[in-house]
Amino acid sequence: MLLHEVVEGAAAATPESPALLAGPATTSFADLADEAARLSAVVAARTEPGDRVAFIGENSPAWVSAYYGVPRAGRVLTFLNHRLAPAELRRVLATSGARVLLGDRTYVAPLRDAVPAALGLDELAGAVAGTGPIAATPPPGGRGGPAWLLFTSGTAGRPKAAVIGVPDPHWGENVCVVVVVRPGAAPTGRELSDLVAAELGSFTRPRHVVFVEGLPRNAAGKVVKDELRRLVAEHPELLGERLRGG
Repeated sequence: MLLHEVVEGAAAATPESPALLAGPATTSFADLADEAARLSAVVAARTEPGDRVAFIGENSPAWVSAYYGVPRAGRVLTFLNHRLAPAELRRVLATSGARVLLGDRTYVAPLRDAVPAALGLDELAGAVAGTGPIAATPPPGGRGGPAWLLFTSGTAGRPKAAVIGVPDPHWGENVCVVVVVRPGAAPTGRELSDLVAAELGSFTRPRHVVFVEGLPRNAAGKVVKDELRRLVAEHPELLGERLRGG
């Protein structure tokens, strides 16, 4: 059974039963199935089968319609984390090859030039209202083909310096980034603050920085974080200034 068939089956069996509660509004299974089918038509008119369609925003009825409607059109829905910084989101869009971006206007606006087409929720609602539903399109690769594309925190960003937790009197533990300094370079915590503010969402930003000449690695080449934690514990003066935003 495909994703949209779950909603359409419920709409056929109990069309007036509530499918979605959003504040005071209730969406029935019949209405959700119709919205998903109309959204499928909007997406199909702007993309080709198998194309990636990204969605960014907080929970909303449109998000749920896209959840079912994009795969119904034979396209692959790419989920974007609205808490990431625009620079990170651009990398995800580029990696996914998304052809269309849908979502909250606040998050869509700084990313419009990163995709061929973009629709804020108001624009999407207008397009859906003015479009009739279409028949479902088989997903790429048949019924076993992809429906969604999800990026973990590790795949959404570029390789970073080693990150460890350090004791914090208020939170118990906070984020510390250990940065290898190039020969001849003399970076400051302020410079790093400016960099991460542009590149990372606030919830992923480090609060402390330690500059080192090299990272301890094991035989497989992986960073040995226990040694970094021990280094900071034995030499707390290495923590230096607290980064802005922490």
